[in-house]
Order: sequence, then structure tokens, then C-alpha cells
Amino acid sequence: MRDVNLTGTTVVETLECRVLLSAASAAARAAAGSIPPGQVLHDFGQQDLVRDAATQADGSTLVLGSTDRTSFDEIGPQYFVARFSRKGRLDLGFGNGGKVVGTLPNFRDAYAIAVAPDGKVVVGGAWDTTIPRNQQFDHQYALARYNPDGSPDTTFGDGGTVHADLDPARSDDLVDLAVLPDGSIVATGIEREPLSMDLGWKGFAVAKFRPDGQLDAAFAQGGVLVSDFGVPGGIATKVAAQPDGKIVVAGATGSDGGEQFAFARLNPDGSRDTSFGQGGNTLLRPSAEHGGYPRGLALLPGGAIVAAGSVTRPAPPSNTGFLNQDEGLVAVVRLTPAGAPDASFGGGDGVVVDGLRGEAKVYDLAAQRDGSLYVAGELDVSAGDFAVPTLLLERYSPAGEHVGSLGVDPRSKVPGAVRRPLIAQHVELTRGGNVSIAGSSQGPSRVALARFRRRGAFDRSFGGNRAVPFECAGPPRGAGPSR
Repeated sequence: MRDVNLTGTTVVETLECRVLLSAASAAARAAAGSIPPGQVLHDFGQQDLVRDAATQADGSTLVLGSTDRTSFDEIGPQYFVARFSRKGRLDLGFGNGGKVVGTLPNFRDAYAIAVAPDGKVVVGGAWDTTIPRNQQFDHQYALARYNPDGSPDTTFGDGGTVHADLDPARSDDLVDLAVLPDGSIVATGIEREPLSMDLGWKGFAVAKFRPDGQLDAAFAQGGVLVSDFGVPGGIATKVAAQPDGKIVVAGATGSDGGEQFAFARLNPDGSRDTSFGQGGNTLLRPSAEHGGYPRGLALLPGGAIVAAGSVTRPAPPSNTGFLNQDEGLVAVVRLTPAGAPDASFGGGDGVVVDGLRGEAKVYDLAAQRDGSLYVAGELDVSAGDFAVPTLLLERYSPAGEHVGSLGVDPRSKVPGAVRRPLIAQHVELTRGGNVSIAGSSQGPSRVALARFRRRGAFDRSFGGNRAVPFECAGPPRGAGPSR
């Protein structure tokens, strides 16, 4: 095991920003388009894809996104974090005009964001050791931590950034993270063959970092557990911490349409909790005909575990010359605190598989205290010879019954589609019981936020014409990451 490398610093990109307020010219408002109450569409001037989001104690939303930038020597993403107030306004006091940008050449892609108990912001992603980029890759786990105002937290790692080579024999791809009550960070992800385009799953890794960014030597082996779900291979997609300090990891095993949901539970010291499932693992295939993996994970009061994802079966060949749409279904599983399928959920087997007249792609899950669930993502609806990406936001009862869909637009002119052209990457329940989503709009791709009331209507106190495009130029010429 190698020591954590503490090199490089996270730099907030200098942006030249212009905010077009609702009192701007008619031409600017026309360019922005009409934004109905309950929604926010924000344009940062690039193709912006939202990866994750988190909510701060005051109700503000932190959006983690990725902007593709291309230059002569590099093609790749660049992550950013933007903060919006509880009413949907861009918070200009955060970072530089409401946004911070990761500009280190090795740390440009981030997938997860979380808020620490003290309000600091933690971002996790991939540290790319193959710079300049080529057809090979070798990644390490990377974390950046920001103060609540968006400035780099220089007490964390080296100038606010840390990266760790968890397994020198593998490429480590961080996928998700959780912040513990004491400020420690638990991160999980994928193990792959290094310096290769082979995307085969070789297992997962869990790393625990102390509040200062150093690996926690008291966890597993030097702060790192490299493992699987009891069978070779596998992937970890989500991680969460129980109130007793135990760590739940969700992911999948198998391949080529035969994937099954997989769960592991660890003790606080990183050892396997053998009281959970079979020797600390539970494997569950939601459908005999479909394979998939969980993208959302929630821990319920009392210790039950709920996960949601997509299960997909490739479509058969078409006689029309066009490709048929893959069959993608929503899959939700619920486990007891001991890791067994919960017989009170679904058809008695702890599983719900739901078809929604389109290809469902689940990206997140939120749970109420009573066990009611909200599943969010994308539903690709057929419209003739092509598919239209629309909002997937479904509500399920504590027993797993489908209650209804939120965000339905009865005025849609898309044949066969009555859903909004939004993709939800994150869903969360507000303190008032409303449902908040963060994701991307379609054509062009912009940051999208929306808030719904419990029964599905838009929360008209959120967003609307108060949220308008935000134009940002790149860094000044000659600017770059500090050394």
C-alpha cells in the first residue's frame, strides 16, 4: 500500500461573469426563455452535465457538474460546484460569482458531493495519472474540500486536495462518498485493470480518510479495504453510514445483462459485519430476465436498507430498419437490518420491478421516515424513430406500491410523452416535505433544478423567472493551476 500523495492544490478558477437578472432587457429575457415557477434552468455557457447534488443546513443546494472543454493537447471534463439558495437563486457569495471550478490537470472529473457537519463541502472524483491523456488510464481516488463560502479548505490535504493510490495493481475510480459525524470521509468505487481500456470489474475499494485528509490507519489495512461481494469481480456504486458507525456498500456483480444487486456491510473498523446477509454480503437479482445495478441508496429508521436502480434487457432486432428501444425498468429492493429481503415490501420477496412505457434509467433515491420512496432519473420515451429523454420521478408507498409520477406535463407536444424534458441526477426531501431534484435539461444541456409539493404540483415559491442565464468566460490568458 502506498502512502497518500499530497501534491497539488485546488484553485478556484477566475471567472468573468455576467448575471442577467429578471429586470434585464427584453431581449435577454427572450433569450433566457420562459421559466415557469417551480423550476430553475441555468446556463453556464458550456455543455453542463450535473453529476450529483447536496443540500446545506440552510436549504441551499450545491450542484456538482461537469463541463466538457477541448484544447489542442487535452480532451476532457472539468468539474464545477455551484450553489443555489433555497428559493432557487444563484448564490453570488459562493466561490467566484456563485461557482467554483476544479482546474488541476490531474483532478478534473468528479462524481460525488457531500456536506460535512461543519458545513464544509467535500467533492470526490478521479485523479488521473496519465497526463497528457491518451487511450490508457490509471486513476486514484481524489478528494477536494471547500469552506462553506467556496474557498479551498487549506487544512485538508495539500491546499484543499488529497489523492490516494489505494491499490498499486489496479486503477481506482471513486464513485461515491459519505461524510461521517466526526468529519471523516468514507469513499467507494471501482477497481479496474490499470493502463488499459478493459472496463471489466475487478472488485471494489473502500477508503476512510481522517478529517485532515490522511488515510485512517485504524480502518481495514492502512485505511483501505479492497474486496468484493463474496464472488469475484463486482462494482460499488453507493456508500452510506449507519448511526452506529457501520458502513453499507451497494453495487453489483456479474456482467452482460446478468448483473445482480449486491450489498456489503462493514464494521466501523473496516472488517466485514458477518451478522449481515451471508458472511457480510447479500446478492439479489431483481429480475430473472434483466441485469442492472443500484444507483440510489437509503437507510431507513430502524435499520432497513433500500436501493433503486435500472434493470435492462437489450431490445430484439427491428424489422423496420431502426433499432428498437432497450427495455429499461425501475427496480427497487428493500432489505431488513440483517440483510435479508424484506417480505413486507413488493410481492413478499423484497423486490419491485416497474415498467413505465419507456427505457427507465434510475440515478437516485430518496426516502421518507415512514418508508415512502421517491425514485429519480431519466425516462426515454419513444417518439417515432427516436427516443426523447424526459423526467423520471416516481413515488412508491412503504410497501412498494407505485403511487404516481411527479413532474408530468400534460401540455407536452411530444407524441406519447407527457413528461418534462429534464433528467434528474439527484433527489432529496426538504424539511417541509417537498421533493427537490437537480439534474440537466435537454437541448442544450443546462443545470436544472425543480421542487415539487408532496402531491406532485410544482412549488411555485421556488425558481421561476428569478433564475436566469449566467454567462462565464474562461480564466484569463496565461492563468492556470498554481504549483
